[in-house]
Amino acid sequence: MQKIAPYINFQGRAREAMELYHSILGGKLELYAADETGQTRPAQPGDRIQHARLAGDGFLLIGSDGHPKYPTTAGDNMAVGFTRPTRQARPGPPSPATASSTHAWQVTGFY
Repeated sequence: MQKIAPYINFQGRAREAMELYHSILGGKLELYAADETGQTRPAQPGDRIQHARLAGDGFLLIGSDGHPKYPTTAGDNMAVGFTRPTRQARPGPPSPATASSTHAWQVTGFY
């Protein structure tokens, strides 16, 4: 079964937005940042959000702070991802190109 997963560029407000959605929808919220070498790690307070993921019963919402050097214009700050179940979840944080997790869903494309 596929799910539709909106991916939103929150232009520096991903933590604020995702925590609001989490407070309303519940589910599991995961926030990731990049270290000095570009490796993904759990986000700390004040970090730019490289990848955010909120998953719950029947929904998946993913997003990021976007890149400060590439501001969005109206209409290009959201994509729709289509997910499919994977056979086995990968341990550790997801890569920026996928939404794999303990829920075993992986983004297969953005449109």
